[in-house]
Amino acid sequence: MWALTLELTTELKQNIVLHIRRVVLVMATSSVGHSAQGADKNDGLISFEEAMNRLSREDRFRATVYAMNTLLVQKGIYSPEEFEFQFRQFGQKNLK
Repeated sequence: MWALTLELTTELKQNIVLHIRRVVLVMATSSVGHSAQGADKNDGLISFEEAMNRLSREDRFRATVYAMNTLLVQKGIYSPEEFEFQFRQFGQKNLK
């Protein structure tokens, strides 16, 4: 198992929290079939490699969080409410 350590500014942390909240809201209202459609190579989206090359480091991180959480919610691994609870729990532990 590997670990990733990020040094985040307060502003970046606040932006990540706001982005995650938006992601959770989008996940709660998106259809499950949408993810399967996105897997089609001819879907009109840019390639993964192009996205990796063109997005900023911060946007790559956001895209990763968005993709992982969307898949986990759509596959029924957890609900948006469970995600928010875990997020709040982590926040409380780390703010002590």
